[in-house]
Amino acid sequence: MTETSCCQPSTLHGMMHAARELVLQMSVRAPLAVLRPSLLYGPGDPHNGYGPNRFRRLAASGEPIVLFGEGEEMRDHVFIDDAAAIVSLTLAHQSRGVLNVATGTSVPFRKVAEMVVRHAPAPVEVRAAPRRNPIVHRHFDITACLKAFPTFRYTPLEEGLRRASLEA
Repeated sequence: MTETSCCQPSTLHGMMHAARELVLQMSVRAPLAVLRPSLLYGPGDPHNGYGPNRFRRLAASGEPIVLFGEGEEMRDHVFIDDAAAIVSLTLAHQSRGVLNVATGTSVPFRKVAEMVVRHAPAPVEVRAAPRRNPIVHRHFDITACLKAFPTFRYTPLEEGLRRASLEA
C-alpha cells in the first residue's frame, strides 16, 4: 500500500477511518497532515488487539499465545516511540498531505509471537487455533516517509519488543 492506494475499506472499522479522514479533509481550513499508522505497539498500551500488545500481556501472565490459524498473516508493526517521532517531525516540518506510518517490513504473527516469547519472564506456549477469516497480508511502501524524513529510521521489531518488555 502507498499513500495513493485506492481506499476501499471492507469493514466498519476501515470505513470509520476513511470517513474520519474525509470529514477532516472537508472541514479543516488549515494545512492538514493525515498520518495513517499501521499496527502500533508499546508499553502501557491499553488496546488489547491481536498482535504484539496482546501477545506481551499473555506472555507476562504466563498464558499461552493463541494464533489465528498458524499465525501466517503478515502485518507491519510500529513501535509507539517511532509513531511519536513521526508526529514530531510532521509538526516540526509543517508537513501536509497523507503519510503512512509503517516500517516497510511485514512480519507473520507467528514470528511476532516467537519474538515476544524470547523476552518473556518464563517459557510460554504458542499455539494455533482454527482460522475463521481469510488470510490477508498487509505490506506498505514507505518511500514517501523516507523522502519526507530521510534521516529517520524505524526501530526494528525485535528491538521494539525488547524495549516494550523492559518499560512495561
